[in-house]
Amino acid sequence: MSDDSFFILDNLYLDLNGIVHNCVHGNDPKRHERISRLEDMEELWASIMQAIDEIVHLVKPKKNIFLAVDGVAPRAKMNQQRARRFKSARERALLKAQIEARGKQMPDLFDSNAISPGTKFMKQLSD
Repeated sequence: MSDDSFFILDNLYLDLNGIVHNCVHGNDPKRHERISRLEDMEELWASIMQAIDEIVHLVKPKKNIFLAVDGVAPRAKMNQQRARRFKSARERALLKAQIEARGKQMPDLFDSNAISPGTKFMKQLSD
């Protein structure tokens, strides 16, 4: 039996949140600065599409591919996410104040809170 026929899967279901977060954050700490510029959003979209393409070609589903992009989270998860988002916003504000206190300007960063249901970013991703 060949390696590529070991698993035969009819359907592939992907929740894109993990893929999007990996593409936004990656291993490059400067990536947030690049993505915050409108012209570099194309790089982000290409990165997301490449990640999806790699998974699809690895799994090779026979019938269906379902991409879950944006949706309503269960109540418990919403509470957890809200707390995380407030913490993230607070940390960003503190960092900005520290940088500006040194007489410097904080670079524009991609706000990862945009990877949340109902945001403009998620609408663009869905489209």
